[in-house]
Amino acid sequence: MDAESAYGLTYQAALKAMIATLLADGCRVAAGAGSHIVTLHEVRRRLDAEAEVLDRIDLVRRTRHAVFYEADEVSSEELRTATGDATHLVEAAARFVAGAKRQ
Repeated sequence: MDAESAYGLTYQAALKAMIATLLADGCRVAAGAGSHIVTLHEVRRRLDAEAEVLDRIDLVRRTRHAVFYEADEVSSEELRTATGDATHLVEAAARFVAGAKRQ
């Protein structure tokens, strides 16, 4: 897989984790323009994740368009950071969802 595809998949994993967090808390963000921004904002209020990680996930969100539609390239360091941040976010979301199920 090329780095650009991996970058996009990394963002999708982070987005799915954020959506799972909101659904576990009884919240759903409507689809449409700005929905990813709202999702990230709402997750910041609920999830025990480092602010810096969420800031970098937001950067991935903002730059993925350029990667896919403007043929920008992703460095191995950018991909490594994004993958680590998405993994952190998925793990935090899993803890949140598990806690929500116990309640």
